[in-house]
Amino acid sequence: MSVKIRKVSKRYLDTVVNDVPVSLELTYTPHIDCFEPVVKRRESDGHWIVGYLCHDEDCRNPITEYGNTVIADRRKGSLTSKLFWQNVIYDHDREGEDYDDWFEAEVQGGKIWHAPYTVLLDVFSHSGEVWSLTGEGYQCRWDSSEAAGLWIPDDDRRSDIYYKAALEILPEGCRVSYETPNPDDPDISYLYNPSPHSCSRIAYTLPHGSRGFTNCMDDKRVPFKNFAEATDALLMIMGRWPERFDRSFAERIQACAEEAARADIASLNDWLAGDCWGVVIEEFSTDFTPISEDSCWGFIGSDYAISELEGMFERRVAKGAGDAKLPTSD
Repeated sequence: MSVKIRKVSKRYLDTVVNDVPVSLELTYTPHIDCFEPVVKRRESDGHWIVGYLCHDEDCRNPITEYGNTVIADRRKGSLTSKLFWQNVIYDHDREGEDYDDWFEAEVQGGKIWHAPYTVLLDVFSHSGEVWSLTGEGYQCRWDSSEAAGLWIPDDDRRSDIYYKAALEILPEGCRVSYETPNPDDPDISYLYNPSPHSCSRIAYTLPHGSRGFTNCMDDKRVPFKNFAEATDALLMIMGRWPERFDRSFAERIQACAEEAARADIASLNDWLAGDCWGVVIEEFSTDFTPISEDSCWGFIGSDYAISELEGMFERRVAKGAGDAKLPTSD
């Protein structure tokens, strides 16, 4: 199929598909610098399908809007300083100590070993900001601020990090996951849900395949609230509990926290740079009358948005009208 885009002016698309001139009035303004609109004619009914990207100017901060993970910027105000004190040292005896003196004394080599879940960040500020883990990003003697902030995970992220670190000292085959109980599970009678098949619960699995849905070390046999509780049960059962107090385990937690922080920082930097998109799929009749429009917004990173657009476009072309819907946006 030969497609040549002749003109995109605001919301009007003029193109040629297999020598057929096509003129369409779109619902939104496509962003052609990132990705040119794609147009195909569906063979089953002759309808025209158009897919394009729009810049999303209302995209939410990926760090603060979806959970309680924060990036505390110590350059900004007393609230940030309080976050630093509470999340890094939490020692009320130090309240009178000069902050800068403490910072120089306690932070060594970009690591905070007594707070392994917390990750130090640098920021490059010049006509915008680019964050990175301390020592990893662009370093400029004038525009880079070393140890300018902290990545502080919320409880759910801490639980996941703890679990990933523990996997490195647990035998192969151990895992924590969401599982659906069955009557053969030994501690099924302790689950509070009267219908154990109605939902999945956090469970640990031992190397030989047996599962546990409650802490066998606790007489109350309360179901696990998070992955961290199930991980603790695994460590105790497998005789690895004392190892969690070693410095090497703190290093494993730090490494897992840094991996999670890098992923968050990459999304944050894309968001700060305005690399935020909406995916739009429109369908037109044989005479170019609009039939339907589906859109989903909040994609951060053009590669992610283009991949989603291409998949949805091909599915809409291959299927009938309305068969391939975009996911509902938040």
